[in-house]
Amino acid sequence: MRNFLASNFVVILAASVASGATALDALRVLAPEQAVNVALITAREGTPDPERWHVIVFDKTSENGVREYVIAGGKRVASRPISQFVEKLEATDVLGPAAIKVDSDKAVKAALQYGVANNKTIAALHFDLRKAPTDGTPAWTVICTDLTGSEVGRLVISATKGDIISHPGFPRDPQPESVAERPVPAAKPDPERSVRKPFVPQKTATPLPLATPKPPLLRRLFGGGNPRNP
Repeated sequence: MRNFLASNFVVILAASVASGATALDALRVLAPEQAVNVALITAREGTPDPERWHVIVFDKTSENGVREYVIAGGKRVASRPISQFVEKLEATDVLGPAAIKVDSDKAVKAALQYGVANNKTIAALHFDLRKAPTDGTPAWTVICTDLTGSEVGRLVISATKGDIISHPGFPRDPQPESVAERPVPAAKPDPERSVRKPFVPQKTATPLPLATPKPPLLRRLFGGGNPRNP
């Protein structure tokens, strides 16, 4: 499955809808007191879904403030006080679950769209969700690599609004959806046509009585107006 994205045009965009566990799915595995202290979510080698998510939380009982949980197959498979992704955490590094409104599947879709627009081969995706150094809001960084493992581009996406903050390596933006793909608005009903007027039968005109034919003019002059009885 690792190479299913590897085509020059990355045409299999249906794969952008992640079929496995997303980052927010991984958060649901944690206990509530752990989830509210999440400071970093990361994963490697997603095709497009990674096999495991590394969720690092701020732990005030730890000397370095770090506690890493590894989530795979919908289960917590590891817990350790160190992490290869961060050396030290503080309370100010906590993301705040309410601020995370964009899940990893949306980040996957955006990355594949940029791959298509720039004719780049994307074989794997690396994910990183943490506070942006500029304004401190949560932001996704999605690194796209080719079959050799070399980076071909990356996206930085706001995890709160979904905006593309930057896309180094992808100079061209994806094309907007075509008119044919947009839903056609339903026609508004015409009130004059929708309300059927009741049928009123036309009244038949009463026929006028037939006039009595007058006798010929000569008979009226010489023989009277009424013919004689035989």
